[in-house]
Amino acid sequence: MITGWAKLEETASYLKKHGWSEGTIRKNPMFVISPIGLGNHLGSVEDVDSEAYVEATKYALENGMNVLDTAINYRGMRSEKDLGRGIREAMENGIVTRDEFMVSTKAGLLFGDITKKLRPALFLEQILAPKGITEEMFQT
Repeated sequence: MITGWAKLEETASYLKKHGWSEGTIRKNPMFVISPIGLGNHLGSVEDVDSEAYVEATKYALENGMNVLDTAINYRGMRSEKDLGRGIREAMENGIVTRDEFMVSTKAGLLFGDITKKLRPALFLEQILAPKGITEEMFQT
């Protein structure tokens, strides 16, 4: 698991290093982000698309984009996993540090894991329940 988060000074430094001007970047009290980023919503669940997203993630980070958008339901969980692999490889290759970029993801829906051939009910039963996460926790 990759730990850490985007930080103000580090994201600002990253964008400056990549030539983004003051007028184009987006600031908030926690971090600074590029005006464009990478999302990985579309595509098939095939390995060829996963490889393309891993490479696209590394390319984006190497070329000044520090906003990465994904969600658990994109491509049956593959998009989040592909993004994670691209980030890990970029960090291992010295392209970026964890505090230089921001990841946006979404939660709230339970989806299966297509790579493990687990439908949502089986994902809950086999992956989440052993960790103490039960269906009853989500009922109001």
